[in-house]
Amino acid sequence: MNSKIKKNINTAGTVGYIVSILIIVVLICAMVSVALCTVAAGLVAKEDVNVTMATQIDVSAGKNVLEKLRGFVTLDDGEDFADITELPDGVSVSVDDKDISDFAVKETENGIEINAKTTPVQFTAGRLIAALVVAFIYLGCLTVMFYMIKALMKALKECDTPFTENVIKKMEAFGWSLIPVIVLSAINESAWGAIVSGGSLVDFSLNIGGLLVLAVAFVLTLVFKYGAELQQQSDETL
Repeated sequence: MNSKIKKNINTAGTVGYIVSILIIVVLICAMVSVALCTVAAGLVAKEDVNVTMATQIDVSAGKNVLEKLRGFVTLDDGEDFADITELPDGVSVSVDDKDISDFAVKETENGIEINAKTTPVQFTAGRLIAALVVAFIYLGCLTVMFYMIKALMKALKECDTPFTENVIKKMEAFGWSLIPVIVLSAINESAWGAIVSGGSLVDFSLNIGGLLVLAVAFVLTLVFKYGAELQQQSDETL
């Protein structure tokens, strides 16, 4: 292999090796923090923590908007927009997956003022603990993945050619380590989203980007295996 190309590969491996170590340290610190938060949340009885969250929405508009609404929307006889204190039957509005509970329209000197509030969402310490546990496992999978990256970078840092069995094995191990990260990433996102929305803690969704990265990793492994075979044949011919 050209000495310049070899040097560039070794340099890239060295840089990647150092960066991966730094990321691993950060991930371990994050895992410790999440573990401490989980223990702290576990010390609090579920019935002692019951958080209620709601979103207040205020909208104001000029008189011309009010007149246009009166021209396009028909209300019951004798009713005006200033009399609306709740959403009409069959009409539902949601903000960030939360339904509007309180709704009122008030006519002012300058136009109209709309006040609304989303349906309160409650969650207990149990939901928080579940989300923290998922986050801890997810961070653990990320740490393992970066250990695989560190091993791959070390192999590239020390290799004479990237088409060696050691590099290929490390690349393949990195590909397998991606699978739990992709799965836990989706579960972790849904678990924390459920705290705000009040929905199911596990609402698995397919991570297309992660699947593409996984596919690329295994395709590159196959390419490097093929390159190693060609190099072996070339060496045997010589």
